[in-house]
Amino acid sequence: MKKFREKRSVKKNRLFTLCLAGLMAIGLSACGANPGEGNRPAGGSNELAIYAVNLGTGIGWVQSLMDSFKEESWVKEKYPNLSFYFRYNDQEDYAVKLMQGGKGGNPFDLLFGAYLSQFSSSDMVYDMTDKVYNALIPEEGVTVKSKLNADIVQEKEVTNASGGTSYYTMP
Repeated sequence: MKKFREKRSVKKNRLFTLCLAGLMAIGLSACGANPGEGNRPAGGSNELAIYAVNLGTGIGWVQSLMDSFKEESWVKEKYPNLSFYFRYNDQEDYAVKLMQGGKGGNPFDLLFGAYLSQFSSSDMVYDMTDKVYNALIPEEGVTVKSKLNADIVQEKEVTNASGGTSYYTMP
């Protein structure tokens, strides 16, 4: 039973790392173009600013994902001086307020918050369908989407302009 749990934990960590890799790659590609950067220390194209809400589950998982992401070989190669600007609080609506402030009012590249799906039709969020949901998990040959709870995934579906399905938030 212990080996099963360890194996499951490794697979879960790979899944989270893959999801974060996709999200952080998106964030890094936008670094330097965010008008809200003046609200944080200047880190340039090697800094990824992340915000997470802590609603009682802790924030250690974010630090673990940042560490795992930074150890990815392609990240080391492309961003050898990568640093993180990480902030968190327990304000349930803080991320929503950042988004309501527009592109100039949000100093973060990546937000882990509550109630963000309401922004899925704006140009302020990234369509994660291809880079995250449809990404293959190494060594497993299945997509990230296939590993998630189908009911929750369905809740995250948004019909895009061409009538297809897109995903802008993660469960």
